[in-house]
Amino acid sequence: MTTPNFDAPCTSDLSLQFSISTVCELLDKDRERIPTNEQIKAFLEKIPSHASICKKTGQLSLSIQEIKNALADSTCPEWYRERLSSPAAILTIMKLFGSPHFRVQSEDFCLIAVTIHNCLIERWKLIAFAKDNCTMIRSIDFSQYITQWIREKTNFTEDELEYATCLYEHKFSFFIDPMLLKVYPVKDILSSGFYQEMTNALNTDDIDNWFSRKNFDYVLATYKQLDLDCNGLISASELMTFSEFNPEFIGRVFAQTNVYDANGEMDFGGFCDFILAFQHADTMAAWRYFFNIFDSDGDGFISLSDVRALVCSLIDRLQAMNRADIFTMPDVDDLLTYEFWDVIGCANKEKISFRDICNSTMGTTFFRVLTDVDQFLKYDERETQPQDDPAGPIEDRCYP
Repeated sequence: MTTPNFDAPCTSDLSLQFSISTVCELLDKDRERIPTNEQIKAFLEKIPSHASICKKTGQLSLSIQEIKNALADSTCPEWYRERLSSPAAILTIMKLFGSPHFRVQSEDFCLIAVTIHNCLIERWKLIAFAKDNCTMIRSIDFSQYITQWIREKTNFTEDELEYATCLYEHKFSFFIDPMLLKVYPVKDILSSGFYQEMTNALNTDDIDNWFSRKNFDYVLATYKQLDLDCNGLISASELMTFSEFNPEFIGRVFAQTNVYDANGEMDFGGFCDFILAFQHADTMAAWRYFFNIFDSDGDGFISLSDVRALVCSLIDRLQAMNRADIFTMPDVDDLLTYEFWDVIGCANKEKISFRDICNSTMGTTFFRVLTDVDQFLKYDERETQPQDDPAGPIEDRCYP
């Protein structure tokens, strides 16, 4: 049997993480009597003695009754053994790893047991910061949890700590709290996969890992480079130097979001959200981010005038760059406005809902093309440059 890894709180399998967080809710009874690592290790060492060879597969595996027998033979707290052997917990385990013969391989069960144990510990740590609520945690409390986690496990300096906490938390909040409620379900935190990514960053310097030191250094250095007046914030004109963005879009970014100071400038958290939106442009969280920005009056719809304003701004930007020769025909703004409107394919010819975006296969392209000048040109040239995604990967433009 492999040695249990008590430093890996979750797995990379999202369905497994979600199910394990569900099991942890069943086990949420007595924080003071959590099984120790030694108890879990002793329990796992006894698994082979309770397992048997499956006649169908020829592998060492456990039946439902054998799992219950192994739990009964362990030194884990009684409440823990009862909850983990409950029908709900067993059904979850069998649904994920069980064979049609209602057996689970011994190695798989050991993985589940360790993962549940580690996830349970982390759940209780989160709940400790969540005050009296066992299912939800406020963003301010989650920030304190993240700060403590960073202090305990990383080598960030105290000067970097505030930035690191902000970068870490915004990866969670961007996807878990797209409506900006400032309250996160504990279950969503544990089952999101980001906690595993955060833990993996302790052993990797891969810039593709949002929580890695290399990515942190890149994002912070870019932020400070854009801060031309060195006031600790980014203005709209400063952000425009990052890429060939649509000026109307950038103006709306600063008008429609609520993460900026009284002078209307962007803080580091807002910059993290901005980066995440482009880096994950094909996700529903990014669509929600862009949708809220495109919806200029906040009525829950993108209107025809919203799209026309974005198109006109793109054309003006191209003219200023001497790249607008192909957009000089009469009424070109109206023609392009209706073309982009048709990209979404909604029946309503006056407004687009977020559901229309979700139901469309072109939501990502719609947002990409209207936010960035180069993506706009690529889309217009799509007939001479065929590709699967006419907008191309915007990550190459905004997140090198």
